[in-house]
Amino acid sequence: MILSMLENLSSQELLILHLIVSLLSALLATQLFKIRYKGSIKTLFIFLLGFTLLLPILGCIVVLTFSILYAFVKKKSFLTQVKHFNKKEFYNNPYPQVKRIFGEGAIVDLASNQMNHSPNKMKGLVFMAENPSKKNFSLIKGLLSDPDNEIRLYSFSLLNTLETELNDKITKTLSRYEKENNPEQKAILATELASLYWEFIHYGLSDAESTKFILSKVETYAKLALAVKKEFTTYTILAKVAFSKNNYKKAEKLFKKALTMGASHTVVAPYLAEVAYKQGDYYEVKQQLSQISPLELTSMTAPLYRQWVKAS
Repeated sequence: MILSMLENLSSQELLILHLIVSLLSALLATQLFKIRYKGSIKTLFIFLLGFTLLLPILGCIVVLTFSILYAFVKKKSFLTQVKHFNKKEFYNNPYPQVKRIFGEGAIVDLASNQMNHSPNKMKGLVFMAENPSKKNFSLIKGLLSDPDNEIRLYSFSLLNTLETELNDKITKTLSRYEKENNPEQKAILATELASLYWEFIHYGLSDAESTKFILSKVETYAKLALAVKKEFTTYTILAKVAFSKNNYKKAEKLFKKALTMGASHTVVAPYLAEVAYKQGDYYEVKQQLSQISPLELTSMTAPLYRQWVKAS
């Protein structure tokens, strides 16, 4: 009904109607604004009247602007490193699982902070037991003095299990070594014995009294192996022994000997860098670490590489 009435009006009558509606809307809006508006009411009325009168024109401008933008303006899209791949092969070979090697701040705080609850510490212990490393077992050893009986017993159980396993391996390997008559096979077993004894030092299972005895065993079997066959693995073990005794010159010499025998520089470089650091040769630390390829960095060497090579 309203539409039919508007259709019968002339353009002049429509203009007058728009003016009357705009005037009434501006008056009504001004009365509403007066409730809280503290400025000039006359200025406010003129602004509202002008806005309502021009609203059809403004609407047309807005509609045309958006239409032009939608029709002609396009967002630039980028495709980077897009390659075709075999979907069947992709789904049949899922990504390998990546496990964190604990020893970072979170697990250190979990094990050493006495304010942490025992259930959380127990979870940390289980995780450290599943991811054996030198740092993890040093943390486990520290929990032997924890106030909680269960934590102490489980920590002792983990350390005792590792120590028992190493002793069993040494006993079996020693038995094979004594029965072996082939010199080359005997040398291989001697190297294995040296590595097994070194594990006690590496995991911190030896105390002050037994460390000297264990290190002597490592050196004895390593030298027996070298007497038959020169291997970089054996030189590396002897270098670690020298380093543990603070004999850095000898350790450096043996690590470099291992390199000449075919040891990977990626493996040996962190040890040589640590030797240089202990001797105060910080330039050599950077030189050793800079020779490691970024593609061969591990979770242990990556922080050192960033600190000494990238940050300097």
